[in-house]
Amino acid sequence: MAELAPAQNKRCAAIAATTGKRCSAWAIRGTDKCAGHSGVGLKAAHEGNREKARRRAEARREARLSVRERAANALNEDFEAVLGALRRGLEDKSAATASRTAVAYVQLVYGRQLQQKADESPAQEGSVDVAGMTRAEREEWKRRLLAQNPGLAVLQEESGA
Repeated sequence: MAELAPAQNKRCAAIAATTGKRCSAWAIRGTDKCAGHSGVGLKAAHEGNREKARRRAEARREARLSVRERAANALNEDFEAVLGALRRGLEDKSAATASRTAVAYVQLVYGRQLQQKADESPAQEGSVDVAGMTRAEREEWKRRLLAQNPGLAVLQEESGA
């Protein structure tokens, strides 16, 4: 290490690699280089840059979120209030309100209803023409049945089908 000078007001002796000119920063007392060229302040500077880069990356991630993802994040933050509102709705004296709330509650937990209008057929209730179906239609029908009745999956595994 260099000797300590009593009162030093020297410029840094380092030469910038990019420009080839001498650094114009003040040297650290007792050395002939500035904080940047002596390595004293680099660690703190790099840590600050890492934190800024992390914040910028987080802001870019937030900007790329879809409306659905933003709504899901908000719902996660407000889940206690939403759950409380659903419970109050279930206890409502109006049967229509309680019914709508129950449907919303089930859809929130399990997703949209499995049965759609297209699933209802004018044929007799419970009758299905499996022989008239294509292979893809049979697979779709089987998938829907298993989704609606999870217990059938256990029976299917036991039978080896």
